[in-house]
Amino acid sequence: MDKKLLILKRKKARELHKLGWSNRKIARSIISDKNSISKWLKIDEDEIEVDKRGWKKNRLRKYIIDVKEHNACSF
Repeated sequence: MDKKLLILKRKKARELHKLGWSNRKIARSIISDKNSISKWLKIDEDEIEVDKRGWKKNRLRKYIIDVKEHNACSF
Protein backbone atom coordinates (compact mmCIF):
# COMPACT_ATOMS: atom_id res chain seq x y z
CA MET A 1 0.00 0.00 0.00
CA ASP A 2 1.25 3.45 -0.84
CA LYS A 3 2.40 5.58 2.09
CA LYS A 4 -0.03 8.41 1.25
CA LEU A 5 -2.95 5.98 1.15
CA LEU A 6 -1.93 4.50 4.50
CA ILE A 7 -1.81 7.95 6.10
CA LEU A 8 -5.22 8.84 4.68
CA LYS A 9 -6.72 5.60 5.99
CA ARG A 10 -5.29 6.23 9.46
CA LYS A 11 -6.72 9.76 9.55
CA LYS A 12 -10.11 8.61 8.26
CA ALA A 13 -10.22 5.83 10.87
CA ARG A 14 -9.64 8.40 13.63
CA GLU A 15 -12.38 10.67 12.26
CA LEU A 16 -14.91 7.85 12.09
CA HIS A 17 -13.96 6.63 15.57
CA LYS A 18 -14.61 10.11 16.97
CA LEU A 19 -18.07 9.94 15.39
CA GLY A 20 -18.76 6.77 17.36
CA TRP A 21 -18.23 4.11 14.69
CA SER A 22 -17.08 0.65 15.78
CA ASN A 23 -13.72 -0.74 14.65
CA ARG A 24 -15.44 -3.38 12.53
CA LYS A 25 -17.63 -0.82 10.77
CA ILE A 26 -14.61 1.43 10.12
CA ALA A 27 -12.66 -1.55 8.74
CA ARG A 28 -15.43 -2.37 6.30
CA SER A 29 -15.81 1.21 5.10
CA ILE A 30 -12.10 1.87 4.41
CA ILE A 31 -11.31 -1.74 3.44
CA SER A 32 -8.80 -2.61 6.15
CA ASP A 33 -8.51 -5.21 8.88
CA LYS A 34 -10.18 -4.49 12.22
CA ASN A 35 -6.92 -5.32 14.01
CA SER A 36 -5.14 -2.65 11.97
CA ILE A 37 -7.84 -0.15 12.92
CA SER A 38 -7.36 -0.84 16.62
CA LYS A 39 -3.58 -0.41 16.25
CA TRP A 40 -4.02 2.86 14.38
CA LEU A 41 -6.33 4.22 17.06
CA LYS A 42 -3.81 3.39 19.79
CA ILE A 43 -0.89 5.28 18.23
CA ASP A 44 -0.28 8.94 19.04
CA GLU A 45 -1.45 11.71 16.76
CA ASP A 46 2.18 12.53 15.91
CA GLU A 47 2.94 9.00 14.70
CA ILE A 48 0.07 8.78 12.21
CA GLU A 49 2.26 10.01 9.36
CA VAL A 50 5.25 7.79 10.29
CA ASP A 51 5.60 4.64 8.20
CA LYS A 52 7.52 1.92 10.05
CA ARG A 53 6.74 -0.92 7.66
CA GLY A 54 9.31 -2.98 5.80
CA TRP A 55 13.02 -3.52 6.23
CA LYS A 56 15.30 -0.92 7.74
CA LYS A 57 17.41 0.98 5.23
CA ASN A 58 20.88 -0.37 4.40
CA ARG A 59 20.05 -3.69 5.96
CA LEU A 60 20.06 -6.76 3.73
CA ARG A 61 17.53 -9.51 4.14
CA LYS A 62 19.02 -12.72 5.53
CA TYR A 63 18.06 -16.08 4.05
CA ILE A 64 18.60 -19.51 5.46
CA ILE A 65 19.81 -22.16 2.99
CA ASP A 66 16.55 -24.11 3.37
CA VAL A 67 14.55 -21.05 2.38
CA LYS A 68 16.63 -20.51 -0.76
CA GLU A 69 16.12 -24.14 -1.81
CA HIS A 70 12.40 -23.96 -1.09
CA ASN A 71 12.02 -20.79 -3.20
CA ALA A 72 13.93 -22.37 -6.10
CA CYS A 73 11.67 -25.44 -6.07
CA SER A 74 8.37 -23.61 -5.70
CA PHE A 75 7.66 -23.43 -9.43
